[in-house]
Amino acid sequence: MLVFPQLLSGANTQYPLVRTDVFRTALNSLADGREVKYADAGGVATRWELRLEGLTNGEWAEIAALYQAVEGRLRTFTLLDPMSNLFEWSEALIQPEWMKDPMLAVAAGVADPFGGAAAFQVVNAGQADQMLRQVIAGPTGFQYCCSVWARSVGGSNLTLVRGGERQVVALGVDWQRVFTSGMSGGSGDTFTAGFELGPGAAVDLFGPQLEAQLAPGAYWKSADHGGVYPKVRFEDDGLDVTARDVQVNAGVLRLVSVE
Repeated sequence: MLVFPQLLSGANTQYPLVRTDVFRTALNSLADGREVKYADAGGVATRWELRLEGLTNGEWAEIAALYQAVEGRLRTFTLLDPMSNLFEWSEALIQPEWMKDPMLAVAAGVADPFGGAAAFQVVNAGQADQMLRQVIAGPTGFQYCCSVWARSVGGSNLTLVRGGERQVVALGVDWQRVFTSGMSGGSGDTFTAGFELGPGAAVDLFGPQLEAQLAPGAYWKSADHGGVYPKVRFEDDGLDVTARDVQVNAGVLRLVSVE
């Protein structure tokens, strides 16, 4: 799996960065003067401009190795968008992308921490631990942060699952944003994250978010497309790097997804 590398900081990129979402509308002008418009799916694109500073020789070498592996602009690679939630359907936990164990009940319409009704109540009616999770097409060995707003009137615990790692957090009646962060061992082209409840546990959840970085950032609501972009290309014919000092490199990368 070819994937844009993480930096030594544990992040995919640096700020400031620019992301541009491009949409195109096709227009047909009829003989009687009427106009017919429709969205042209072939014209949709997402572009990123990444300005990188202070990279070590090793960090820049990983980017250069990816550029060579995809033969410049010819082939595609996967990018974990630093400005997106890697989970799909962050406010629709009943969607099939959220895989739930059989004794787990998920109900919508619960008051959320921001005054809306976009939270969910999750109840484990079984006698064993039950999990709600998603599998993303991201490398196992990356740094990930999984977060969610959670509360429990009955004082249930919630286990945050990040790959093969588990972290138990105690919940109270007030909303709190809890998270687990770190690197998981092993190698692979998919990564699993989610939430596990013990027998009889009942919790309210809002805004689950998965990011390829050290700590939770601003919340990004997601729908049927999370932040995993599997068909991204370099837009430039070459890589320009400026060596500002020993082990201090800088460059600008322009990427585009046409998925």
